[in-house]
Amino acid sequence: MEFKSFTVNSPAKINLCLHITGRTENNYHLISSLVGFSEFGDKITFSKADEFKLEFTGTYAKEMQQLKIEDNLITRAIKLYFASPPPIKIILQKNMPLAAGIGGGSSNAATSIKILKKLFNINIKPDKLLQLGADIPVCLFGKSAIVEAIGEKITAVKIAKLNILLVNPNIEVKTKEIFSHFSRNPLYNKTLDKNIDISNLKNLIIYLKNSKNQLQESAITFVPIIKNVIEEISASNGCIFARMSGSGATCFGIFDKEPNLKQAKLKIMQKYPNWWVKSTYII
Repeated sequence: MEFKSFTVNSPAKINLCLHITGRTENNYHLISSLVGFSEFGDKITFSKADEFKLEFTGTYAKEMQQLKIEDNLITRAIKLYFASPPPIKIILQKNMPLAAGIGGGSSNAATSIKILKKLFNINIKPDKLLQLGADIPVCLFGKSAIVEAIGEKITAVKIAKLNILLVNPNIEVKTKEIFSHFSRNPLYNKTLDKNIDISNLKNLIIYLKNSKNQLQESAITFVPIIKNVIEEISASNGCIFARMSGSGATCFGIFDKEPNLKQAKLKIMQKYPNWWVKSTYII
C-alpha cells in the first residue's frame, strides 16, 4: 500500500425535520427524517503507518482523548471489516461538539470506512454499520435524503441551497434519554412526503413548517437552554426558520442571505461566548 497523506471533510449531518413513526418489535424507533449535510465538519487525515493509530486535534480534542480508543466509532467500524486494524494513521480534527445531534461520530466512522474501502478494497454493506448507530448509513450515503425505518431506508432528494447557522450551548445530550422520554408518551407522526419538490427555498420552508422534530420537546425537558438557543436564532435578522437537529442540543437557523447569516453568528457569539456557533451551508 503506497499513498501520500491526505485530508478529507467529515460533514455535519443535520436533521431538518424528524418524525417518529412507530416502534419495531425489538423496540427500535422508526423514523422519517429529512437529512442534509453541511459544508462544515470535522477533518480526517490519513497517512501510512507501521501500525494502526488514531489521534485527535481540533477544538474538542481534549474531550475525545478522554474516551477509550476502542470505544470510538471509527475504531468500532474498522473492527467490523478487518480482523486486525490496518497499518494506517488517522488524525481526527474534532471541530464538532460531542453528543450534539449532528452525527459527528457517525460521520467520522462513515467517512473513514469510505476511505478505507478505496485503500484496501473492502466490501461495504451499509446495513452492517447500522448496528453502530442509525445515522451511519445516511452518513455513508453523504447526500441530502429522506431516511426511514430504523435508518437503513434512504431516498435521495434534491433540496434548495440553505444558509445555515449551527448553535450548540456546549452541553452534551444523551440520545437514549431523549428517546426514552419520548416513549413514555409516544405520539407517532406521519412519514414525510417524498414526492414534493423541495429544490427551491420557498417550497422547502413550507415543507419544514408542516413538519417537526418530535424529539425537541423531550430534549428541552432535559436541557431547557435548547429553547433559549432556538429563540436567539429565531430573533436574528433574516432568520426564516429555526429548530433543533437530531436529539440535540445543536439547533439550526435557515437564513435568507449570507450577510444576515454572518451578522447573526457574530451577534450570538458576542452575547454567548461559551456557546459553539458556526455558519455554513448545506452541500
